[in-house]
Amino acid sequence: MTGVIASTTATTVTITIPSSGVMPGDTAILMDSGRITTGTGVIPDDIVPTGWTRLAGSSGLGDDSYGARINISYRVLTAADIGMTISGMNPDTRFKSMLVVRGDVVLEAICGALNYQITTGDPTLQTVTPPVAAYPILVVGGQHLATNGVLTMSPAGTVLNTGVSRREIRYSLAEAGAAVTTTYNTPDTGAWHMVWSLWIGFPPRSEASIPPAKRAEIGMIPNVMARALAEPSVVMAYAARMFFDDGTLRLFAGYGEISVFGETFYGVTDPTGSRLVKIEQIDDPRPGVAGSVRVGLVNADIAMLRAMQVGGTDFEGRRCDILMIVWDTVSMVALCPPVNLTPYGRMTSARLQRGKTVREVSFEVEGLWSARNFAVNGTLNPSDQNRRFPTDKACDKIGNSVGVRWPAS
Repeated sequence: MTGVIASTTATTVTITIPSSGVMPGDTAILMDSGRITTGTGVIPDDIVPTGWTRLAGSSGLGDDSYGARINISYRVLTAADIGMTISGMNPDTRFKSMLVVRGDVVLEAICGALNYQITTGDPTLQTVTPPVAAYPILVVGGQHLATNGVLTMSPAGTVLNTGVSRREIRYSLAEAGAAVTTTYNTPDTGAWHMVWSLWIGFPPRSEASIPPAKRAEIGMIPNVMARALAEPSVVMAYAARMFFDDGTLRLFAGYGEISVFGETFYGVTDPTGSRLVKIEQIDDPRPGVAGSVRVGLVNADIAMLRAMQVGGTDFEGRRCDILMIVWDTVSMVALCPPVNLTPYGRMTSARLQRGKTVREVSFEVEGLWSARNFAVNGTLNPSDQNRRFPTDKACDKIGNSVGVRWPAS
């Protein structure tokens, strides 16, 4: 279960991260609102605390020409962060609030579009429409007013304020797939109003960021993916994440494109297109043994071939992650972050193949211990699995569509 395990507010330039009940790996969300009332035409400085990551923000001049800003940021807390005082924006009118969220695994934070209004009149109703997602979602909104007035949230949520209703937030946290459309409204109560709202999602971090105690006991698959694979209807695909100086190229072995936790992976350009991404079979690596994977782009266009001839050697030594992606076939929602099957994987130089009808660019992805002169321990197929473990039937159904209950009991 995921829940808000601590909260706090402040009306100063600083705010202290809660310590009671907070643990390393918890995710803190900071909401920092400010307004300058000492002069017109000036917007508060854009400040995100050191080490925190911006989720959303907006600013502007109200219809009275006084400037305002909202910044929302997050941080996965370490032991050193707990109880620490951090600094944010410092206009003459300030309101900071913080929520600390904990899940079964270490959580990232992503968000939807931010609603933000600065007005001297009656603020308009704000609507937050969360996605149907396979991770918990926080719906949160707040007000910062000149005069007291009750912020209305529908459906109703939890209230966090500083003891006066002109500075408060209201929120609700729902488990995967349970968040609902929510509205926020503030009455016309005084000289000025700042109102904001959005949703914040909490997908689990990749296996590399999950503490060993939180990982599954079945090897390379973390517990979050093990739970995903236990769902009644899932599909799996391989993908590649390639790092270059001018950007990151994301490919997957399938049609069209898929978006997974903020990343978009490209396969065939369209169902009848000519480009095909190939990720060949993955060897079964053991300690001290290097597996390698070949990634190919079939029917690459002339422009790509020419670019490869000029700069193909730039592949050598570049980082490349070979990923396993799992998603639900009904909702078409990714069930967990991609799992990296090749930590510290590096690309070899690209190889070009030309023909009258086929043009292919391919390269190997080698593991961290690829220089060791050992043969891999076979592939993940029935014959090699029986050679490794006689009578083992774990790989007998690879390539078939079957229904399997895991664990068995």
